[in-house]
Amino acid sequence: MSESQPRRPADPAREVQRLDAILRAAGDAIITADADGIIHDFNPAAEAMFGYSAEQMHGTKLNHLMPEPHASRHDDYLRHYEETGEAKVIGIGRELEAVRADGSRFPIELNVTDTGLKDPRLFIGVIRDISERRQREAERLHFYANFDALTGLPNRDHALELLEEIIRECPDHRQVALMEIRLRSFRHIGPTYGQRTAEQVLRQVANRLRDLFRDDVSIRARLEGSRFLIGLEHDRVSPLEERLQTIMDRLSEPYRADGHEFRLRPRIGVAECGRDGTSPADLLRQTEIALARVSDSADIPYAFADPATDRALRHRLDLETELHRAVSDDEFFLDYQPQFRLSDGRMTGVEALLRWHHPERGVVSPAEFIPLLEDTGLILEVGRWILDTAAAQAKAWNASGLPRLRMAVNLSPLQVRGGRLLADIMQTLARTRLPEEQLELEITESLLIEDLEGTRRILNILQGMGIRLALDDFGSGFSALSYLHAFPFHTLKVDRTFIQAIGQSDRSQGLLRSIIEMGQNLRMDVVAEGIETEAQAAYLRAHGCEIGQGFGLARPGPPEEVAALVTG
Repeated sequence: MSESQPRRPADPAREVQRLDAILRAAGDAIITADADGIIHDFNPAAEAMFGYSAEQMHGTKLNHLMPEPHASRHDDYLRHYEETGEAKVIGIGRELEAVRADGSRFPIELNVTDTGLKDPRLFIGVIRDISERRQREAERLHFYANFDALTGLPNRDHALELLEEIIRECPDHRQVALMEIRLRSFRHIGPTYGQRTAEQVLRQVANRLRDLFRDDVSIRARLEGSRFLIGLEHDRVSPLEERLQTIMDRLSEPYRADGHEFRLRPRIGVAECGRDGTSPADLLRQTEIALARVSDSADIPYAFADPATDRALRHRLDLETELHRAVSDDEFFLDYQPQFRLSDGRMTGVEALLRWHHPERGVVSPAEFIPLLEDTGLILEVGRWILDTAAAQAKAWNASGLPRLRMAVNLSPLQVRGGRLLADIMQTLARTRLPEEQLELEITESLLIEDLEGTRRILNILQGMGIRLALDDFGSGFSALSYLHAFPFHTLKVDRTFIQAIGQSDRSQGLLRSIIEMGQNLRMDVVAEGIETEAQAAYLRAHGCEIGQGFGLARPGPPEEVAALVTG
C-alpha cells in the first residue's frame, strides 16, 4: 500500500476564481455582508432579482434592500446578534419582503449563514424570489374559497356574489331567474355504492349543467350534496317553463358510474326578480322555499316562489323558535275540559288541554302550535310536563275534598314510540301519588296503524298498571273494529263530526247510534266530544251515551273554575 501524498496547499487565486464561478452560476441570489451590514458580494442572480448591479451594491449597506421598519432596525439586529448570538434569521429559512431598485416590494425566502470567518466577519444570504409561489397559493386559496373542489363550479358564497352583479346590471325589460335544483334519490348512491361512485355522478351533473344554455346562463353553481343553482336573465314576456323542461329532461337522462346506471329525478324551485332591490340571499331563500314544496313530490317537478307560502313558512319558523323559548320560560299552561254524565249532569272527569300564553300574541291556538311541537320533537319534553302537571292537579283536587275526577291526558304518537313513556308515567305517579285508576291516557287511531305491535305491548303494560286507556276521535277516518278487540281500551271517544251531524244527516245519526251500541256491548264508556247544544245532548241521552263534553256543557277553564263547577 503506497503512502498517501501530502495535500498541496490551495492556491488562493484559484480558490477565489472557483468561489466566484459558483456565485455566478448559482440560480438563487447570493449576497455576502460583514458584521456592519456592508455588502461584499452580489451575484448575477441577485442583480437580476433586485435590479441593481454588483458595482452599485458593493460597499452599500444591506438594509438598502429591506422595507421599513426592518431597514431602520437592521443595525440593531446585527448588534444584538454580536452581543447575544441570538437572531431571527441566522440558520433559519424565513419568508420576508424585499425591495427592488424600482421601489416595488416582493416576497422572498431568505436563508442566512454565519461563515465564522474573521477579518472580515462574513454572513452569506441565499435569497429566492417566491412571488410565483405566492401567486399560486393565492390562486389556490381563491379557488377553494369560491369554487366547489369536486365539480369546479362556483360555491354558494361566490354564486351569491355573481348573482348580486347580475341583479344590479339587469335591464328593465328583463328579469333574473334563479333555479335551485335537487336530485331525488341521489342520497342513496353514496351509502349503497360508495363515495367515489357518488362523486362521479355529481361531476356528470355539473358537466350537463355547463352544457345547458351556454350563451344565456350567467351562474352555474353547486350548493351542497345534490343541490345546484342555475341563474340567468330572460325577457319578462318569455315563460321559463320551456327551459325548466329542458333542464328536467337533461338531468333525468341516465348516469353511468363504476359500471352502474342511475336515474335521478330533478326537482326545481324557481324565484324571479328584476332590478328591484331584491337581495341575492332573499332570492336564494325564495328558491329554497319553492323547492321544499316539491322536493318529495312524486309528480310535481318544479314550483315557483309564492309570497303567501313565503310568509307562511317565515311564520312557522318564527313560531318554532318561540316554542323553544316557551318551554324554557314556562309559557305553557293547562285548561281542563269538564266531562259530564249525561243522565244526571254530574261531572265525572276532565280532559287536560295544553295552552300557550305568548308574551306578545296572547293565547295561541293549539291547532297552530301543537303540530309544530310534534315536528320539532318538543312534544316529548312538553308531554312529560303535561303528565306531571295534570296528575298533580288531580291529586290537589283529591286533597281539597272534591269527588275523584278522572284526569284524561292526550298522548302524542311520538311519546308512545319514543321509548320513555312507561318510565315517565311511573315517575309521575310516584311523584304525585295519584291513584292509577284516576289517570286516563288518550291515543289516536293513527298510532294504531303506524306501530300495531309496539303500541299493543305498551298499552297492555299500562292497562296492567291499572291506568285507563281511551281511543280518541273514533270514526275520524282510520277506524277499524279490530282495534277495539285487539287493544285494552276502557273508553271510546266519538269524534265531534258525528255530534255535529245530529239533526243534519240521517246516515251519520245511524252511524252514531251504532258506535254507541257497539261501545256498550264491549263494556266501554262512550264519551261524545263537541256537544254544543241541548238538542245534541238530549239525542245522546236518548240513545244511551253515558258521558259528554263540549262548549254546550262547559267550556275548558283553569282549575278554580272546574272546582267551582263541582261544588256549585
